[in-house]
Amino acid sequence: MTPITIDNVLALPKLCSSYTRERLEQIFAGRTVMTSKEVLATDVNSHEVHSKEDRIWTLSQPGILDIETSLRICTILLDPLMSYVGDTQIGVRDDAISALATGNIQKALRASYFHADYVGGHTKEVKLAEKERQYQVFLSVIGGS
Repeated sequence: MTPITIDNVLALPKLCSSYTRERLEQIFAGRTVMTSKEVLATDVNSHEVHSKEDRIWTLSQPGILDIETSLRICTILLDPLMSYVGDTQIGVRDDAISALATGNIQKALRASYFHADYVGGHTKEVKLAEKERQYQVFLSVIGGS
C-alpha cells in the first residue's frame, strides 16, 4: 500500500477545499507519512458527520491501495449486488462489473450505494446504513480502530 503524505492528499483530484495544507498538518499530527490503516483510524473531521466518508474517499483514490486490497474491497462491497436476482439499474451493474474487473473502488462504492438505495426504498436510514457498511468493509480489509 502506498504511504500517504500531505502532498499526496493535496494532489488528489476533487479534493474538498476545506482540506488545506494547514488542516492536513493538523490531521497528520506531526507525522510526515500515514498508512492506510492510520487514515482509517484517524478522526479527520470529528466535528462533522462525514469523517468516515472522507477517509473512505481518500483511500478509494487510484494508486492509494494496492490492487489486491482494492479487489478484496470491491468484492465484499459488491457481494449484495451480485447475488441480487431482481431488477437493478443497468448502470449500477455495469459499474459493479467494471469495479470487479479493475479494482476501481470508487465504482464499487457508487454501485453498492445505489443498489442499497434501490432495493431499500430510497430512505435516509438505508443510505446511512450502506455508508456505515462501506466503512466497515474498509475496516475489515485494512484494519483500524
